[in-house]
Amino acid sequence: MRKLAVSERKFEMKNIYISSCVPEGGVYRYNLTDSGKLEFADKLSVDSPMYHIFDGKKMYIILRAPFKDNKDSGLISADVADYRLVNPSEPVSTKGIVACHLCKEEDDIYCVNYVSGSVIKMPDKLDIHEGNGPNKKRQESAHTHFVTVSPDKKYVLVTDLGTDKIFVYNRSLELVRTVDAPSGHGVRHLIFSEDSRYLFAVNELESTVSAYSYNDGRLEIIDTVSALPEDFDGFSIAAAIRLRKGHIFVSNRGHDSLAELSFDGKKLKLLNTYPCGGAEPRDFDFFGDYVIFANIAGNNVTVFRITGNGLEQTDDVALEQPLCVSTID
Repeated sequence: MRKLAVSERKFEMKNIYISSCVPEGGVYRYNLTDSGKLEFADKLSVDSPMYHIFDGKKMYIILRAPFKDNKDSGLISADVADYRLVNPSEPVSTKGIVACHLCKEEDDIYCVNYVSGSVIKMPDKLDIHEGNGPNKKRQESAHTHFVTVSPDKKYVLVTDLGTDKIFVYNRSLELVRTVDAPSGHGVRHLIFSEDSRYLFAVNELESTVSAYSYNDGRLEIIDTVSALPEDFDGFSIAAAIRLRKGHIFVSNRGHDSLAELSFDGKKLKLLNTYPCGGAEPRDFDFFGDYVIFANIAGNNVTVFRITGNGLEQTDDVALEQPLCVSTID
C-alpha cells in the first residue's frame, strides 16, 4: 500500500465551515484541534445552503430556494468578524433552480443552476444550456454543476453534467467554445494543476477522472481512468476533486471512499482508495495533515489524520446533509 505524504509544517488550529443543507440548517463553524477533533463554535442560521466560498472578509453562500413566490435559488453574503459569520444580506436570485456552485474573481460573481442548466454572471447575465446525454435518467437535459475562472483570469469554465461538455466563456460570459467530455460520464467538477498546464475533471456518473491539457482557453483530453478499484461491482458515483502534493484526490459516493491518483503528463493512474467513515462523501478537503469529509447520506462529518500508513480516523460529528467544507486563511 502506498503511503500518503505527511506535512512537516507545525499544526495551527483551523476554523472549519460546513454547510448543512436543511431548512433549519446553516453554516456551522468548528475549531479543528491539534488532536483532530471538531469543536463546535457557532452557526450562521440560513435556509438550506448549497455551497459557500470566501473572498476577503466575506463569505458568499448559495441558498437552495429562499424565495416564497418562486423556486429560484438565491445568493447572499455574510461578513466575517473574528471568524464569526455575521450580517447576512438579503438573497439575490440566481435566475435558476438549484444553484449548486459559485466562484468570484475580483468583482465578478458566477453561479450555476443545476436543474435549470444555466450559468449566470451576477446579477443578470444568464446563459441557458440545451441538450442531453446517453444516460436517460441523469442526462435528460442540461445540468450545469461547476464554475471557475481560469488561472490566467481570462476565461470562465463551466461543466455540464447533462450534456457531457465543458463550456469555455470569456469573463463577460460570452461563449468561446465547448469541449467534449467522455460520453455518458457526466463531467462534474474541475481543478487545475499547480502549473496551470493541465485540467483534471471528476466525472460523476461513471466515477472517472479525466486529464486535459490547457492552453489559453483550449482544452484537449489526454486520458480518463476509473476512480474505483477494479474488483468493485456495486453502484457508485463521484463527487469532489482536490489536489494535494501533486496527486489528485476524488470522493466516491457508494464505494464511500477517497481515491488517490497520479498523473505523469500522459497517463492517470489510480494509486489507492481510503474509507471515508460515512455514506456518500459529497465534499472533502485537506487541512494540514487532516482530511475532512462531508457525508451527505450519512448525515455526518468525519475527520482523518494523514499518517505514514494512510488515514487514521480522529472524529465523527453528526450533522444533517453536510454539503460543503472549507476554511478561511
